[in-house]
Amino acid sequence: MAYQGVHVPAGCTVLIGDSIASLASVGVLPEDSDTSVAISYEQVKVKGSKNEDVMTYTKNMEANAKFTIYQILMENLAKFADGLMNVTTQAASPVTGQTQTVAAGWTSLETYRIDGQNANGNAPTLANVQAGSTSLTEGDDYFLIKDANGDWCIAVDTAGSAGAVTTDPITFDIDYTPAAAKVATIGAPSVEIKPKVVRFQKEQGGKVFRITLYSASNEAGLTFGFPASSADKPASIDIELKGGLDSSRAEGDQLVEIYDEIGIA
Repeated sequence: MAYQGVHVPAGCTVLIGDSIASLASVGVLPEDSDTSVAISYEQVKVKGSKNEDVMTYTKNMEANAKFTIYQILMENLAKFADGLMNVTTQAASPVTGQTQTVAAGWTSLETYRIDGQNANGNAPTLANVQAGSTSLTEGDDYFLIKDANGDWCIAVDTAGSAGAVTTDPITFDIDYTPAAAKVATIGAPSVEIKPKVVRFQKEQGGKVFRITLYSASNEAGLTFGFPASSADKPASIDIELKGGLDSSRAEGDQLVEIYDEIGIA
């Protein structure tokens, strides 16, 4: 016997946009993480002087959603915190003369990561390498070495001809070209987070079941999870959204739409 409306555990897709027409997927959700949408409200009962029922109505209707996404993309973060977050693109422009210091007390021939790394993997260019006021020469007093992570490091040899001593700080200038990047900044005394249309959609047997929140905003912030290297999953972001009423829509259709094809015979 077949039972209508039974949903197999197949996960869902989360979409977000400024309108229903502009909805786009936020990316990959974890296989072992549930996604939930909770619709809630308060019921108010009004009684007369004889304790008779006069009317019953609801207030504070909202739809709260929780989910996790694997793909940490700035364009997605900006959607979930529109108005809170300022996202800019940083071009891959050369950086020249950036100064770095390795504090006194360094160890001979120990590697110290160079702050400026070339996006193409080539070694950065170092200039004015000094131990205190003593100038150092590459290949004799110091060496450029790649570490296990593929980052370029400097290693200074106290046995070099310059006779560098560990009680002097190591200073040098770096020329490098970083990768292009997107940069998000957050922080203002008063901001308004712009609500979005958010849809949760699952498919089963070629049919669709979906819940659409007409006016949802992120009021719980963004939680970044970076698992240990021994974990079996990538970094992720936990999202919590609160959906309120969209007063621009018709009465009775302001909070959510629940659309079902799976439960239809």
